[in-house]
Amino acid sequence: MERYLNSPLPDSCKIIWKPEWGRVIVIRLKNSPGNNENYENFKMTIAPIDGIICGMLKSEITQWDNHDDQWFGNQAEIGEFNKDIYSSPAKIFVYKDFETNDKLFSYYWHNKFDRLEEGQLPPNLSSEKLTKLLNGKLFSELYSYIKTL
Repeated sequence: MERYLNSPLPDSCKIIWKPEWGRVIVIRLKNSPGNNENYENFKMTIAPIDGIICGMLKSEITQWDNHDDQWFGNQAEIGEFNKDIYSSPAKIFVYKDFETNDKLFSYYWHNKFDRLEEGQLPPNLSSEKLTKLLNGKLFSELYSYIKTL
C-alpha cells in the first residue's frame, strides 16, 4: 500500500466493509459529456478496511502527470448533474488485495446494483447491501474530496 499515492478517507466516505469481501474497491465513473472526447471514464480507488484513497503507483508518477492523472487515472469531471448525487452508470471492481490484483467480482451500477459482470458476491454480501454501501452520494462526495487533494 505504501507503494501507492494515498490519502485518508474522509469520515463522510467511510463505509462498514468486511475483509472477506475484498480489500480494494475500484469505482469507474463516466466523465461529463464535455470531457469524454479523450476519456469516457475515470476511476477512484479505495481501501475501506485501511481507510484510504489510492492513487497511482508512486514509482510510475512522472513530471507530466497532473492531479487528475495521479488520483483518477486520467482527466476527471463528473458534470454538474452528478455533483451532489452521482446517477450516471458506473462499474465497480472488488479485488482481494493490492499485492495479488485478484479480482473477486465486478458489477454494473446505475443508481443501484444493476447486474453482476464477473465473479460471485460473497455469501454475506447481497446486492441490496452493496447498493446501500456503494451509492451515488458516496461517489460524489469521494470525487469532490479527491479533487481537493
